[in-house]
Amino acid sequence: MKALVCKQTGSLFNLEISKQELPLVSDNEVLIEVFYCGINYPDILIVEGKYQFKPEPPFAIGAEVSGRVVEVGKRVSHIKANDLVAAFCTVG
Repeated sequence: MKALVCKQTGSLFNLEISKQELPLVSDNEVLIEVFYCGINYPDILIVEGKYQFKPEPPFAIGAEVSGRVVEVGKRVSHIKANDLVAAFCTVG
């Protein structure tokens, strides 16, 4: 998968598109094939290190996503594979 990654906080010029391994899905999570991802003002503040939430680099930015569920954790019962979804996440 590809992600817009912040490898060092500070400047937006520190962002780069990089290839990432697919994450493992825990029992309470789903994996989404992202069709669209929103990048907004709080994301910019996080990259600049000016937001109250300060993740350790490297991290992928973009908190609003929409797409299709491709994998479902064992404890998830209200969503199934191939569902179309919109989601809000912190980073990654």
